[in-house]
Amino acid sequence: ERIQYSRDFEERHPSRQPQDVPPCSTLILRSLPSSVDESGIMEVFAIYGATSSRVVRERDSDRSRGFGFVDFGSVENAEHVMKTYHGTILIGGRHATLGYSRDGEGARARPSRERPH
Repeated sequence: ERIQYSRDFEERHPSRQPQDVPPCSTLILRSLPSSVDESGIMEVFAIYGATSSRVVRERDSDRSRGFGFVDFGSVENAEHVMKTYHGTILIGGRHATLGYSRDGEGARARPSRERPH
């Protein structure tokens, strides 16, 4: 079922396919719900060797822009996640898509500001 969803998504959104993006140790997560933060991403991916994560946020409001990045200790760990989840993962009640980050793409992501509780 997860494989079918991934293929359907790719057919509907061809520009979002990871065309010619070689495997790397950073994955991009698209279609993240606004409720998911860095700790939520780490909860999901820590068992696969994730070392850090970032949710990209709007400068003015600090609201999530719906995508983020997760870094792994090795390319092999990131490849294992991609093979395990076939390019999609249920996180925060929504199917997020996974892809390999382009060179430096995740490094430009601005970390979120600490929010008062």
